[in-house]
Amino acid sequence: MRTHLATIYRKLEVSSKLELLTRLGGNAPQPRSQTELNSVISELVLGLEEAISREEALSEVLRIISMAQGDINEVMPSLRKRCA
Repeated sequence: MRTHLATIYRKLEVSSKLELLTRLGGNAPQPRSQTELNSVISELVLGLEEAISREEALSEVLRIISMAQGDINEVMPSLRKRCA
């Protein structure tokens, strides 16, 4: 949900719910200050880092499942070792 909302904010050039309400009301967005742009960039970088982390974790889980050939008795102990 957060990713979709961030995408909507970026496409509509808004960075808050209040700006979104104003924009949806038909008003043009106000020019952003450098501070606001830096804030948006920081949020996007954080979201990207979180997405990369999730992808890496999913890749590791899929690798473990593949090596175990679907045997749950091998998968669960391997996952527990990785999480510890």
